Amino acid sequence: MAKKRAPKQVFNLPKRHRWKAKPGNQIFVANRGDVRFEFPGGWVFDDTSGGAGQSVRFFDGKPPNDDIRLEVSVLHILHPAAYQMPLADLLNDSAEDIGDNCRRGKPYSLRLPQHELAWLEMEYIDPVEKRPAFTRLCLARGVGVQTLITLDFWPEDATRAIAAWDDVLGTLKLGEYLEHPFFGPKE
Repeated sequence: MAKKRAPKQVFNLPKRHRWKAKPGNQIFVANRGDVRFEFPGGWVFDDTSGGAGQSVRFFDGKPPNDDIRLEVSVLHILHPAAYQMPLADLLNDSAEDIGDNCRRGKPYSLRLPQHELAWLEMEYIDPVEKRPAFTRLCLARGVGVQTLITLDFWPEDATRAIAAWDDVLGTLKLGEYLEHPFFGPKE
């Protein structure tokens, strides 16, 4: 049985909140800080994707008038053995059986003080549109949590898509829990 979703609620932030984003960006926070990042302002948020609350999506326009899709899944790490396999290997192995019409780039890895990540890009022929498309996959792991981030885009939207990708990965925070989410992170 699918998990019932709570109705979407909008709250005004207090005047003295500490949330700060790059001009033109918005901030996404999942589960009081499991995952946090900036994404382009004006993008459409969709929390009905992924089934049973498994993922959320952001679109650069209201579907079907969108050209770029960002999807985020949050997974809690329950077993210490999950930290033993290198993320690049895990990501590469999971992309092995994508199909014959897909070209995969090599995975990139980065270890930061609070988390590690690996990402790769794939080019394929979209089965519906019958034209080239790109997907970027990022697997990031922090203490007790990991996230899978995907970005789908058309070649002609690569400049905007890659700028959004750079903002997401450049501002990504994992497992930095917020005691009072309305006020934002401590300075």
